[in-house]
Amino acid sequence: GILGLLAPGPAWATTPLQYDGGPFLQTFKIYPLYYGNWGTSEITTQQTYVVNLAAYMSGTGAPSGEQPMMKQYGVNQVTVAAAVTASPTAPAAVLTRSAVLNIIHANQKIGKLPAFGPNTLIVVFPAHGFSVTGCNGCGGFHASQSTSAFWAVVPADQEQVVIAHEIFESSADPAVNNFPV
Repeated sequence: GILGLLAPGPAWATTPLQYDGGPFLQTFKIYPLYYGNWGTSEITTQQTYVVNLAAYMSGTGAPSGEQPMMKQYGVNQVTVAAAVTASPTAPAAVLTRSAVLNIIHANQKIGKLPAFGPNTLIVVFPAHGFSVTGCNGCGGFHASQSTSAFWAVVPADQEQVVIAHEIFESSADPAVNNFPV
């Protein structure tokens, strides 16, 4: 069930949500980009997880008198766009912030991803073998290019709880690390 999505684990216990004083995403849409060599069943599994997480954040199926944890931050409605893929032959690599933004910008330019906006969260899911740098050993991270250009990156080799953490944190503090590359 939904509680299984958020079961505590080592990553959860050691990486609490952070708030740096930015805006909140009260209503937003997640645009997932599966980058690199993803299998169809892997995308389906990952996409199902993200859709279920968004439903949880929106209060779908919440017991009477209870609400999702992110509701206290004003997060009301989260939806997920259809999965898009890019660069299936890209070799696994360590991705920097600049590399992730280049992936996003290239896919915006060809119409696979929308332009950034105040109700848009672009999440890049690099395939197995990819990792990220620039975040002090983290499994994934979220950042922004401006106060209305929000994105996150979580490689496939990370636990699903890292996805939840980054989406929760993105909704509560999307403009963290707000600087253009």
